[in-house]
Amino acid sequence: MFNSIKIMLLGIAFLLGGCTPIPIYQQPPSGLARAFVKPVVTTEKIVAGAATVSATTGPATCGKEFPGLRKVLTVSHRNPLVSDLNSEGFWIPAGERFYFVAMVHVDGAFCGQAASFVPAANGSYAMKLHGQSSYSRYEPATCSVEITKIDSTRQMAEEKVDPSFTLEACVPPKAD
Repeated sequence: MFNSIKIMLLGIAFLLGGCTPIPIYQQPPSGLARAFVKPVVTTEKIVAGAATVSATTGPATCGKEFPGLRKVLTVSHRNPLVSDLNSEGFWIPAGERFYFVAMVHVDGAFCGQAASFVPAANGSYAMKLHGQSSYSRYEPATCSVEITKIDSTRQMAEEKVDPSFTLEACVPPKAD
């Protein structure tokens, strides 16, 4: 619970910071081992929602910013202030752990999750992002993220979460 709140606050700081834009993620070229990720974003909202995903170079150290943050995905759901980026999908390196932070924005509320997984070469995955408004100013919005495999015809596979998928928490700082 505490880690989710910390992630949410960091995400809001990044979104509202404005002074330092997050660099755009560079997808690996076709000659390298890579995997395709298709976003599947659902929001239960009254007015508008959006989702953003940023890649990081590793897990966050508690109390510090996410390392090497790069914007991978932005999907607007009736939100005129958000421009789509890679909303049809994106490529990531295969065979190594891919760390990311997902933020879902629903009717002015934010929630976030840090996660990672190890994609297989030439694999196809669905990144399922879901956000739900609490419809109350007294309760926070909720969100979830999971990674599932897509079969070779690009149809959704079983609703089985990829075994390498992990929700990440921050790691304690190293003692000096």
